[in-house]
Amino acid sequence: MPLICFLFFLIVLILLPIPIKLKLESTNEDFSFYIYNFKIILKSNIKKKKISISNEKKKKKINLKFNDFKIIVHNIDCLKFKPTLRMHINLNFSLDDAAATAVISGFLYSLSPILYRCLSIVFKPKFYSFNVNPDYNDKMLKTQITSIIFINLAKIIYMFIAVIKTLKYIKKLNHYKCTNA
Repeated sequence: MPLICFLFFLIVLILLPIPIKLKLESTNEDFSFYIYNFKIILKSNIKKKKISISNEKKKKKINLKFNDFKIIVHNIDCLKFKPTLRMHINLNFSLDDAAATAVISGFLYSLSPILYRCLSIVFKPKFYSFNVNPDYNDKMLKTQITSIIFINLAKIIYMFIAVIKTLKYIKKLNHYKCTNA
């Protein structure tokens, strides 16, 4: 009986989507990142340390060319089962000059479909909202991004297997190319 309950729980965990709520807020000086309602503090004053890597264990490197990367992105884009995304972006900004603010707001509005297309490669967007609110009086920048990602473990495994198959195909394709051409 406990084995049946465990298998039932495992099947439910694999098949049911798990919503992950993310929120990113940014003002002129502050930066806040929330997962659900838990705030994650990111400090920018971290000193970088030099790390020396010994040559004892060398990992195999995959040399991907631009065409190989295009094949991987195309195969991910063509998948039927992808995580679902709901996203709302709110951008309030202003510059010193009103004309520059108007030009930048037009540029930001034109970036909205490009961002949507980039997100639709990996995710299946159900709701997407991109609001640009220019303010012509003060100099400021305030960004708020709210999103909910519905992750299903079966879909993640499916995408991972598709990428592995694509990498094997690219390796096989590169192996049989003629080097004299």
